[in-house]
Amino acid sequence: AGVPVLVDPALSRSWSDYGQVTLIKANWPEATEAACIHDARPLAMARLLAGRHACHVVVTLGGHGMVCAEREGGTSYVPAKRVEVRDVCGAGDTVFAAIGAAILGGESLGGACRFASFAAGRQVETLGISSTATIRAKGVCGTSKCNRRIPHI
Repeated sequence: AGVPVLVDPALSRSWSDYGQVTLIKANWPEATEAACIHDARPLAMARLLAGRHACHVVVTLGGHGMVCAEREGGTSYVPAKRVEVRDVCGAGDTVFAAIGAAILGGESLGGACRFASFAAGRQVETLGISSTATIRAKGVCGTSKCNRRIPHI
């Protein structure tokens, strides 16, 4: 009871399968498939999905940022900061982890999405997967602690 449940959905799986959750974080293809709408505006689609599934919904839009729809009705757009993109590998997982950490730390959905946008920007500046952000007691601080190169298969 009271434990946030966050979901990063799989393509071709009904979001209803996840049951009662706190938040679903999807990329654009996952969200359009779940909504069964392929020409919707991102904010409207996130709002539709949040209402349909009674949870917060975050839809990532790659280099365009993300949209956030609160279960209670608020929506917002968080633009991506312009960065030199070296590798997009891990960006979605970084967004998911950063949102989870921020929400567990008591941050609002909007604050969690802003933090996640910052963390994802740091991630894509790095070649391969790396640890890009830490939460500190007095706020959010981006660091680069690990810079392991992942071989391409």
